[in-house]
Amino acid sequence: MADIILLRRFKAQPQIPVELAPQWKRGAVIVAPLTEQFARDIATGNIFSPGAAAAPALVAKNQGRALYFNGSTTRLQSARAITPGAAFTVFAWCRPAALSAYARLVETDHASGFFLGLNTGGKYCWIVNNGTPEGCVGGAPTVGQRDFVCGVFDGSNRILYVNGAQVAISPATAPSVARTVYIGAYGLGGAPSYAFNGDIDTVGIFDRAFAPAEIFALRENPWQLFKILARKLWSGDTGLGLGGVAAIQVNSGSAVEITQHHALAVAGLTQAGGTTAGKIEQNQVLVATAPVQSNLGSTAGITRGVALAGAVIASDRTLSAGEVSQAHMLGVGALAQGKALPGEAITQAHILAEADLAQLNAGGFLSISIGSGTLVGKPSTQANASGTGGVTQTHSLVATFCSQINKASAKAISDGVVIESALINKPVEAIHIKKPGIPVGTPPWLKIMLEILTGRRGNRITLPAFRTLTFSAPPTQAECEALYAYINSVRDSLEQLISRMDG
Repeated sequence: MADIILLRRFKAQPQIPVELAPQWKRGAVIVAPLTEQFARDIATGNIFSPGAAAAPALVAKNQGRALYFNGSTTRLQSARAITPGAAFTVFAWCRPAALSAYARLVETDHASGFFLGLNTGGKYCWIVNNGTPEGCVGGAPTVGQRDFVCGVFDGSNRILYVNGAQVAISPATAPSVARTVYIGAYGLGGAPSYAFNGDIDTVGIFDRAFAPAEIFALRENPWQLFKILARKLWSGDTGLGLGGVAAIQVNSGSAVEITQHHALAVAGLTQAGGTTAGKIEQNQVLVATAPVQSNLGSTAGITRGVALAGAVIASDRTLSAGEVSQAHMLGVGALAQGKALPGEAITQAHILAEADLAQLNAGGFLSISIGSGTLVGKPSTQANASGTGGVTQTHSLVATFCSQINKASAKAISDGVVIESALINKPVEAIHIKKPGIPVGTPPWLKIMLEILTGRRGNRITLPAFRTLTFSAPPTQAECEALYAYINSVRDSLEQLISRMDG
C-alpha cells in the first residue's frame, strides 16, 4: 500500500527512539541496528561512523532497512574501543551479495581479539585471539540469502552458530586487548581490506556466552531485542475513512522507524475525501492470470505441473493437441567390435642369453677371486634351470686351515684349547663372602642414606632385560617404536642411578 499524504498533517506517525529490551540488557556491550549510515549503539551509546572509509549505502529490504557494504571501500568503526570479557557473544544478520576470502562481518582484531566473517572455502568463520583461521568454520553462505551468524566464546572454546544451529567448535583462549570494533571490513591497516560485499542490518556484542536455546530464539524472533512503547499518537478520524483505533501496531519493516499505513475502505480505485483533503488514492495490486504457453503443434494450452505419462509415444506421431508426454529414449543396438580378440591370456617368456659374468680389475690384469681373509672362492657358475626363470649365481668357498699366532707363550696352540693344570684336581671350596653391612653404631641418618643408595629399602633399580630386536629393510614404524621403548627403559634406569648417586 502506498503512503497516505494528508495536507497539513503528518506524513508518517511521529516516532520515539528505539530502546533495548530490558531482558537483553544483561551483558550488553553493543547492539547496533544498522538502519542509518551513522549507526547508533542502543546498549551503551557507542557511535559508529565510516572514519577514513566510505559510508555504506542505506537500502530497504523485505525485513526492513539495512546497510549495503560494497566489498571494497565501505566500513564502519566504533568511537570507543572495547575489551571482550572472559566469555562473550558476537552476532550479525547479513545477506551476502558475493563471497570473498576472509570477508569481515564484525571484528576487533583476529590476532588479539575476535573475527566473525567468511573463510576461503565459502563458509562462515569464527576466530578468537589468533585461533587457527580454518579451525572453526561452517554453514553455507548463499548469495542473496539472509543469515543469522553468531560466534560464542565460553572461556575455553569458540562455538559457531548459523541460523540458530551449531556448526563448529574449537578450543580457544580469551583476548585481553582493547580494540576498536569494525563492521564490514578489516580496519587495522588504515584503508578497508578483506571487505564484505552485501547487507548487514543488526550487530550485537555481549559480555556473556549465549545458550543454544537463546540463540535459536533470537534467530526466530529478532524483534525481541527492542523495546517498542505502546503509544497512540494518531487520533481516530472516521470521517476520512482512517482507522486509528488500535494503539499498538506491529513493526514489520524496520527496527528504527515505524510507518503506519491506514486501511482504506474503498469501493473502486479511488475514494472521495471528507472535506478538504481531496482524493485519497490507493495503488492497486494487480492480479496476474496464469501464464499461457503456446503449443508448437496446436493452439491448445499446455498445463504446468501435470505428471507425464511414462508410456512410449508411437514414432509416427509428430504433432498433437493433447498433453505433452515423455521424450523418446533412443534404442541403442548391441555394440559390435570389428576385431575379434583371442580369449586366451597373453604370456611373454623372457629367455636370458647371458655371457659370462666379468668384473674389471682396477688393480692389475689378474683374475678377480671372491674371498674373505684366507677363504678363496671357486670360479662362479651360472645355471638357468627353467629357461624363463631367474638367473642364480652360486659361490663355493674353499677354506684353508685356520691358524692362530700365540703371542703369550712359545708353546703351540691346539685347536684353541688351553689346559690349566690347576683345573685337573678338585678346586678348593671358595669361602662365601658376606655382603658388607652397615657397622653397628652408625648414626640413623647415615644408615638410612646408605640403605637408600644401596637399594635396601625396596627401591632397587632394575635394569631392563636384554631384548633381541629385528628390523626390516626399511624398518617399519612398529620396529622403530620398539627400539625407542627399549632405549628409553635403559635410559630411565641409568638416570635413576645417576640421580641417586648425585643425591
